Amino acid sequence: MRFHFLFFAFLLSAFSIASAIEVGGHLTEDTTWSPENNPYLVTSGVYVDADVTLTILPGTIVKFYADYYDDIGDDQFYFHNGEEPIAKFMRVEGRIIAEGT
Repeated sequence: MRFHFLFFAFLLSAFSIASAIEVGGHLTEDTTWSPENNPYLVTSGVYVDADVTLTILPGTIVKFYADYYDDIGDDQFYFHNGEEPIAKFMRVEGRIIAEGT
């Protein structure tokens, strides 16, 4: 019984990620993330321009995807192969409005 529950939980989480709205990159115009499109999966860094607003409405789920690498050497602490950052980020020069929990 426990195996069936764990298997179902795994499938549910996999479906949730598979149906996610992938977001990332450079925002050059006002943008709103709403719960109708849940979940949002940040797959690369997000940069919000000056004078641009990213609004995250109450009930919106935002998940950050971080790649897993087990071959990170001393010179690759933050970057894999010197190109793809392992951690994702949000740099905001404009505004971000997030209401709710």
